[in-house]
Parts: sequence; structure tokens; C-alpha cells
Amino acid sequence: MIITLTKLREVRKVFQIELSRKVAEIQLQLTQEAVAKLEKEREQLAKTFEQKLEEWKQKEIENTVKVELEKWRQEMEKEIRRDAIKSSITTLLGKVGEHIAPLYMIRELDVDPRDLRFIGTPVDYIAFKGLSSGNPEKILFIEVKASQSGALTERERSIKSLIESRKVEWVTFNIRKEIEKAFEVVEKELATTVIKSEIGKPFEKHTYQITRSEGDDEFYEWLVSEFQITREEYEGLDDEVKNLLRREYESSIVR
Repeated sequence: MIITLTKLREVRKVFQIELSRKVAEIQLQLTQEAVAKLEKEREQLAKTFEQKLEEWKQKEIENTVKVELEKWRQEMEKEIRRDAIKSSITTLLGKVGEHIAPLYMIRELDVDPRDLRFIGTPVDYIAFKGLSSGNPEKILFIEVKASQSGALTERERSIKSLIESRKVEWVTFNIRKEIEKAFEVVEKELATTVIKSEIGKPFEKHTYQITRSEGDDEFYEWLVSEFQITREEYEGLDDEVKNLLRREYESSIVR
């Protein structure tokens, strides 16, 4: 009995040791599985959190961008409206300025309004200061500007440079002389046309005779040089054409 009890106790002791070992293994396995599960869930939660955070950030960025865009749009609308108003004012001033400018120029430049002449281009005004009072002092070339800068165009700068360089002169143009020259050209062309039309006609004898003089040779030479007609062709012309040619010849001698 004693031996049997001793063996049972040893078997029981071995069983308890084995049972403890198994329990320890199971606990270790369960712990590892729990840790793995927790790690997986943590990773999933972290991934979900990052995704949600990214979505939130994107949404916040979009909202911020929308807000900023709306503010920018409103500001730009105000700026565009201000620019449009400024542009309208500048255009209006440019149109009205040239007409009201004489009121200010009279005071600032001490110019009598009767001495102002509006020409528009390449400069707006020319003022003959003192002319109306019979005591001309100087001539002013005036360009009116409504913009803040008052910048001149390239053509206006060229005109200003010519004036400052004193490249200005007086010219008297006699139109009467030019008209007389034009009439002379017309008369000559008319005479040439009549002569050419008469040259083609059959030669006829006329009762009209021109007395030969010492200047006849020069006259016939002049006919050949000016109208390329010979003495015989001249004799075949009617009296009116002959008289016209004589007058033209005499006029050429006088000139």
C-alpha cells in the first residue's frame, strides 16, 4: 500500500508538472494570438485613422481653398470695378480735358483766350501769346494730358525735340504763282492737243498770212522744239491756232 501510494503521488506530481507546462504553453499561445490580433487591430485602426485624417485634411484644404478663392474673387471684383471706374474717369477726363483746358491755361500760362488755336494733332493747341493785344511775345505749342504720368507719345516727343532744337522756320507760300504755272501747263497741253488734231487734216491754203519778220526763224525753231511740227505743217493750221502759237511763243520770250 505504501509503495502504491508513493507511486500515485509521483504520478500525480508528474501530471501536475505536465499540466502546468501545458497550461503555460496554452497561455503563451493565447497571449501571442492576442498580441498578434491586437497588433493587427492597431494597424487597422492606425490605417483607418490616417485615411480619415487625410480625408479630413483634404476636406479642410478644399474648404480653405474655396474660402480663399471666394475672398479673392470678391477682392478682384472690387479691384476690377475700381479699375473700370478709373478707366472711365480717365477716358472722360481725356475727352473733356481738351475742351476745359483753355480755362486753366488762361490762368496758368497767362494767355489771352483769343490767342489760342486748337489744332488737335500733332499737338492740341498753339498759343500766339500777345497777338490779340498787338504785342506778340512768343508762340507756345501746348499738349493737354489727363493721365497722371502725362507721358508723351513718340510723335509728340519728336515734335517737342524739334521745337527745343529750334528747328522752326517761317515759310510764305504764294499760291497765286502756283496757280499761274498750272494754267500755263493747261494752256500748253490744250495748244498741243489742238495742233495735233489739226496736223492730221488735209493741207489747205488760207487767206490768213503772217508777215515774215526777223524772228520767224527763231519762231519756227521753237515750233519744232516744243511741238515737233515743221513750217509746212504750221502753215496748214487755221488762223486761230496760229495766233495761239504766236502768243505762246511771245510769252515764252518774255519769260
